[in-house]
Amino acid sequence: MVHRHHPENSHSPSMQPHSGQHNAEPQDTAVPANPPQNSSPVTLNAMQEGERSTQKQLPAASEHPMSAPHMEALIQQHQEENNRIKYELTAAKEHSKFTLEAEKKIGKLKEQKAGLKKEVSFLHEKGMHLQN
Repeated sequence: MVHRHHPENSHSPSMQPHSGQHNAEPQDTAVPANPPQNSSPVTLNAMQEGERSTQKQLPAASEHPMSAPHMEALIQQHQEENNRIKYELTAAKEHSKFTLEAEKKIGKLKEQKAGLKKEVSFLHEKGMHLQN
């Protein structure tokens, strides 16, 4: 791989090659290397908004020339973020699936309860008629 250095970038510490460290954290990017972990489940809408935000940032990022190590580190960060989002999306879909199944089961149980309540009421009426 050929590394080209632009003279205007040669004085910037974040643009210098990092002695073989490809996972070095770039200094001039708006994307955090380790985004804060949320203890609450991420909603699908929040993940989609994050994707839209990333899509908006890509054109601006492509306008700034970067060194190869910096680009590799940025790519690694984006891949890690993408993997984390995929994992959270899968978990959210599974949670949604189980929630939907639970709601269906609750609905069936409510129907059964209503049916049993009607039957008990009917049996009470029938019992009263038999006593009279």
